[in-house]
Order: sequence, then C-alpha cells, then structure tokens
Amino acid sequence: LGFGFGGFLFTLLGAKIANPHSLPLEGGRFPPEVYAAFPKMLRTLAACYLALGVLASLLVKPAPVAVVAPGTKAPSRAASNDRTFGEAVRHPTFWLLWFVILLAAPAGLNVAAVYKTFALNSKALADDGFLSLAGGLATLCNGLGRVGWAAVSDIIGFKPTFVALALTQVAACMLYNTDAVQASRPLFLFLTCAFLACMGGNFAMFPTACANTFGSTDGATIYSVLFTAFGIASIAAVTLTKELQRVVGWTGVFRLFAGMSGAAALLSTLYK
Repeated sequence: LGFGFGGFLFTLLGAKIANPHSLPLEGGRFPPEVYAAFPKMLRTLAACYLALGVLASLLVKPAPVAVVAPGTKAPSRAASNDRTFGEAVRHPTFWLLWFVILLAAPAGLNVAAVYKTFALNSKALADDGFLSLAGGLATLCNGLGRVGWAAVSDIIGFKPTFVALALTQVAACMLYNTDAVQASRPLFLFLTCAFLACMGGNFAMFPTACANTFGSTDGATIYSVLFTAFGIASIAAVTLTKELQRVVGWTGVFRLFAGMSGAAALLSTLYK
C-alpha cells in the first residue's frame, strides 16, 4: 500500500509544482513556464525522497535470530524439499515462470510509461490536471492491486488468479484505444487504473509462486534471477511502443500487448 500511496502523493505534488494552473498544450507543447518549473520539481522531489529514505533507514532493524528449542533440530534442506539456486535455474518451471512474466508484464509497464502521451492525442483527455490525477489514482491502484491479487492468489491459487489477471489485461488492451474510451474521462481513468492494478498483481504474485515452487532457503536469490524478466519487459514495453506506434498506431500496439497477455495466460496453465 505504501508503494501505491507514495506514488499517488508524489505524482500530484510533481504536477502541482511543474504546472500548478493545469496549463493546456499549445501546438503540441506546454507553455514555457511549465518547462522552466521542471528543474524545481525534480529538486523538490529529490529532497523529499532523500529525507524519507534517511528516515526509513533509521527505522529498519534486522530480523531476530530464530531460536531452536532444546532437543529439536532445524529442518534441513532435504527435509523441506527446498531446491538449491542451481537446481532452480535448471528447472523447466523456473523458465516457464520467467517467460510468463516476460509476456504479461509489458502491458501494465507500457501504460505506466505512456498513458499521458497517449491521452494527449484526445481532446477530451488532454488536460494536464486530469492526467496527473489519473496517474496518481492509477499508482494508488498499483499498490492496492498488489494486495488484492496476492490475497486472491492465496485463496484460490496462483494459476487461476494469474489467468484472471492476464485476461483482464487482454480486455483492457482491446478497449483502451476505442473511440468510447478516448471520449470518456471516467472510462479512461478506470482502464488506466485497471492496467496498473494488474501490473501490481504481477509484481506481487510471482515471489510467492517462486517460494512455493522452489522453497524459501534460496528463495531470495532465485527470485532475483526471475526478476530479470521484469527488467527486460520494462525495456521492451517502452521500446516496442516507440517503434511500433509509428508503424501500426496505438491500436496495433495495444493489440500486440493483448496477444502477449493472452499467450501468458495460456502458458501459465502449464504451471504445476
């Protein structure tokens, strides 16, 4: 929740500093005073992040050492069926999860990066104040999505929850560039929030799936490699959008991400 709430507050703060009067675009550009205020916005946000980072670091403490009761033994790796790092990265399920992330994550990561640029093409949506609010609320939904999707996954399991998430992304991708959404602020806001809630769900569910599959002994190390799929997906989302938007337009871009999300849903059914 802190991740989403922080993004919500700082998105609004940044917009308030850079464009306090919600000045509109003029010939595809903001007025000069918006660009002139941009360095001040960065300095202010950097100071806030530094202060909060230092404060948070002072509150972090190491976890207490587990105490084993006399006469008992701590469970061994063999007894717990935990896999070593080497065993995990050679296991087919590890690479199944890696490719599922690679296919599913770009949809939400793409919208988080380009929703504002995308919306500025629409007269109904091209308002900096509204788009900053939409970004803030969507970021809040990112945090809520992490809690919500993870809770559902704990109840009904990873596979059905992920399939539901991926199909939600498919529907959102197919609707995002329609005339109805381009002409409606509520619909645009709803779908943008849905994208980021799904993005949060992707980040929240896979650590648990990784631990359930390979155990907790080397869980953090194993997940650090699995997480590289998110990094590659982030770069791929922006790069694909930039290159393909000029060739196939926004509709083609979102249909591609819909297909990738659908493929991720199908691939995840192989998870055991």
